[in-house]
This record gives sequence, C-alpha cells and structure tokens, in this order.
Amino acid sequence: MARQLVRLRDHPHPAARTVRVPAPLRAHPPRPSESEALRSTWLARTPEPWTVEGHIGYDITHCVFHLTGWGENPEGLPPDIAEYLATWLPAWIDDWLDLRRWDLLGELLVVDACLPRPTLDETAWRAFAAAQQPDGAMPAIRDMPDGDEEAVFDVVYHSTLVAAFASVLATSRALTELAGAAS
Repeated sequence: MARQLVRLRDHPHPAARTVRVPAPLRAHPPRPSESEALRSTWLARTPEPWTVEGHIGYDITHCVFHLTGWGENPEGLPPDIAEYLATWLPAWIDDWLDLRRWDLLGELLVVDACLPRPTLDETAWRAFAAAQQPDGAMPAIRDMPDGDEEAVFDVVYHSTLVAAFASVLATSRALTELAGAAS
C-alpha cells in the first residue's frame, strides 16, 4: 500500500509531526446523489412486504426519517415510496404490535406521522401508550427488563426516546390537520 508522509508542523509532540497516511484514505470516491443513494435502498426497491424483518424495519424507518427531515417535510418522500408505505405500513404496524416490539413499533409510528397522509392508528397508539411505564420508560420488547437501574436504562433508553419522538411528531401532525380543517 502506497503511503504518503504528512507533516503536522504545529503538533506539540515530535513523534506526531510525521504521520504515514495510507493512499486509500487520501482520496475519497465521489459521493452519489441523494436520489442515487435512495434508489439503492431496500425501501426504494419496494419488494414484497412480507420480507420485512427487524433489521429491515429499522432500515425503512431511518430512510424515511432522513428523506423527511425527521418528519418536518413529509413531501420529501417520493410519491411511489409514500404510496408503498401507505399500503403496507398498517400491516407492519399490526405485526410489530402483535410481537410487542415497542422500539420498532415506535419507529414505525414515527414513519406513519412522516407520511403525507398519516393514519395515526388508534389501536396501535393505545397499545403503545399502555406499554409505557408510569415514569415514562418504554420497554424495547414485551415487558420492562429486570435489573439494576443502569442496566435497565441501557436496554430501554432508545425505545424511551423513540416513544417521546413518536408522540410529539404524531401530536404535531394531528394538531396541524385539525388547524387545517378549522381554517
């Protein structure tokens, strides 16, 4: 591997003033456009909906989060993807609800709130809210884990943040719809 000497003249430590940088780190390949990157995702290929598993579910949610600016711009979803999600998201929400996978269900509820026309599924939201603990903590899967406070925190912090984000975004979308209907 070809190496190039790089001098860090201002570094205070003499040994750190000369560093060998591997050639692959010096040149980065051109970055694809957002649209090219999107078209290489699972979601953009709109495959058979029953192929969704846990890790793909998270891929879907994060793709939607980025396309919509974390829900700020529902129009950021290309129409074909929005239509695909509007068709299949209710089935995925039902599946993850049946499994009591609260973390992924929460992310899917965020995806619903990111759609141009969210459903804000009442059954899913009631079950999701019922899973939340009195202190606000949300189990990731099924029930709250046992253990000391720090160990439990490590297991539920993400699902708790997801629950807060999902609730705020869905409430915002519902209030926006109400305000639009009233005017």
